[in-house]
Amino acid sequence: MSDSTVLVLLYQDLDGPNWANHDNWLSDAPAGEWYGVTVNRSGRGVRGLSLSGNDLRGTIPPELGNLSDLESLDLSDNRLRGSIPSELGRLSNLESLDLSNNQLEGVIPAELGRLRYLQRLGLDGNSRLNGCLSEGAAVPYCTSPANTRFRWDGETVVVSWDPVERATHYNIYWDDIHSSSCSLDRVGEPRWCEELAVEVSSTTYVHSAPDSRSNYYWITACHGDGCSTVDSENPARLQSN
Repeated sequence: MSDSTVLVLLYQDLDGPNWANHDNWLSDAPAGEWYGVTVNRSGRGVRGLSLSGNDLRGTIPPELGNLSDLESLDLSDNRLRGSIPSELGRLSNLESLDLSNNQLEGVIPAELGRLRYLQRLGLDGNSRLNGCLSEGAAVPYCTSPANTRFRWDGETVVVSWDPVERATHYNIYWDDIHSSSCSLDRVGEPRWCEELAVEVSSTTYVHSAPDSRSNYYWITACHGDGCSTVDSENPARLQSN
């Protein structure tokens, strides 16, 4: 399948006529003059696709995996839904992949962990996306655990959450008062929050004798290469009765 055919499929599958900018798409102009498209010297191979914030809607076509020269793919800040196609793992020259701030869901395909030249990966802002890239991936990545739940038995708080695919353990942080927020420094040490437990193997943790019942909890999913980021502005909260 030629690169030009893949671009046509992309336009058709992602509601191209209603994009914010679709200058020259499907016209007789060279592909390098189509909005957001960068080509190689021959003019036939697509090196870059930059369509961030362009009102793309629909599911990512798996045919994108046929763009063998592609080095950069940015489809962030759109309305993409469905799963990430495993075929993107065939983009052997890819250096940057940004799919952040869409409506993607499902498990992150393990095939993305095989992109040996990948230097940047953006998947944040897809609240229903789940999983970790396999250990040894060029860019370590895990999603944060979803659907945190609580149970209060009068003395302890039982915190539980949905498992993250391919995570080997979880780290748990908390803050009694969310005024200062919670963050991790570059080496993963807690700042402005208390580290409750690290390398927790289950998806349940019992917090004994918390200082109050208005507690804020952050949970990160981890594997051998690292942990998910702490979403400092959106902790899970146990409300006082």
